[in-house]
Amino acid sequence: VLWGGEGQHPGRLGPLKEWLRKRSREVDFVALQECNGWHKLPNIAEECGFAHYELLECSTGYHIAVMSNTPLTHVERTAGGPYHHGLLEVEAVGVRFLVTHLTPRNASARLKETTEIQRRCRQLHAAGIPTVVVGDLNTLSPLDSEAHRSSGLMATLEQDETFRLQEKFLSGGGDSGEAYSFDYRPMQTLLDTPLYDTAVDAGGSPPRFTTVPTALDDSDPMHAAPMRLDMILISPLLSTVSAARVLNTSETDVMSDHYAVECDVCVSDTAGGGGGAHHDSLKGRQSGNAVEGAEGVHSRQEL
Repeated sequence: VLWGGEGQHPGRLGPLKEWLRKRSREVDFVALQECNGWHKLPNIAEECGFAHYELLECSTGYHIAVMSNTPLTHVERTAGGPYHHGLLEVEAVGVRFLVTHLTPRNASARLKETTEIQRRCRQLHAAGIPTVVVGDLNTLSPLDSEAHRSSGLMATLEQDETFRLQEKFLSGGGDSGEAYSFDYRPMQTLLDTPLYDTAVDAGGSPPRFTTVPTALDDSDPMHAAPMRLDMILISPLLSTVSAARVLNTSETDVMSDHYAVECDVCVSDTAGGGGGAHHDSLKGRQSGNAVEGAEGVHSRQEL
């Protein structure tokens, strides 16, 4: 998530381009959100070291972009409804990528977005197309529930006197007469697709990192506590070489208000043929069973 560019936080663009130039020798595909003003930067991908590029201009001004070292063989753009910002669907290295930036408003609105993503992912899976969903999902995951409990996140969210954090992440409270609870429905919908969270390791251990805040936005009230909001999710026709990792370095500290997430993904040999056995083995990844990476095309994806 860049949140900057032409006319808005332009000082972030130079460090980002330099960082991406170095990363372009190591990654196949990059997804970015909040590419404000990038419609005025036609040479941005070349300056970042990538040969292929697509931009989704969103009416909110928070554009979505992808860069790739291999040709993008399929491009679909959905700006607006049912999405707050939009969804950019592209194909690269034999994988369909659904890149999005879900609404920051409330979980009920995000649930509508994730329900539509679920519908599309199920279509793609039925057609035997490996799929990755990436982006700033602006939502909490039930896979992080223990971290939420142990960190005291609920108390932090409840203290927001503007009620924006409660509206964004919680259900109950207010006039409902119910105690606040974390609203995991949007993320649970994606997991039920099924999609698998690449931050879960092969042993089933829950994610161990957060993606906000960074050094840039330690005063942003919407990032009032460490949270994991940025996800790379994969369909049953894919597997991970290793669990996703957060790239929180002195360089990324000052490029964005979110940290980047990176994952190495393999395309299963069963892609295009249903992938039933691979589906079962991946299912075990999130219930504690080890999974070996399937042989196939090795692709490093970066959010």
